[in-house]
Amino acid sequence: MNRPDHIMLLDHVIPLELSDRACRAMQALSLPVHIDMELYYSCLIGKRVNVLPVPPPHSVAVASLSTKMTIGFRAVATRTCRVGDQTHALEAEVIPLPRAERYLPKWLRLDYADGSFCGEFGV
Repeated sequence: MNRPDHIMLLDHVIPLELSDRACRAMQALSLPVHIDMELYYSCLIGKRVNVLPVPPPHSVAVASLSTKMTIGFRAVATRTCRVGDQTHALEAEVIPLPRAERYLPKWLRLDYADGSFCGEFGV
């Protein structure tokens, strides 16, 4: 498998860095994995890379690395704010992005550690 060095989201090139472990794990996948880059608005703005069993609903854009992996992007906001309590996931809803290309990540790094994909992205 050639190591991909970018993905295309909404006609924008997003540089992609896959670790050696992530490449080996992607080759060994028996079921598809869906990577979700989430721009998370609450009291503060956060970024999350989630690994999901199915593509996330309401993704702004989805790129396919192969039949085994897709990468999507979406923005969500919480209804409440609990700065001190990060142990419980807050209910969030998808934010419509009329000009989504302005919010797209500038890069994505994926790794594979402790039996799961993980990563980070920059805006």
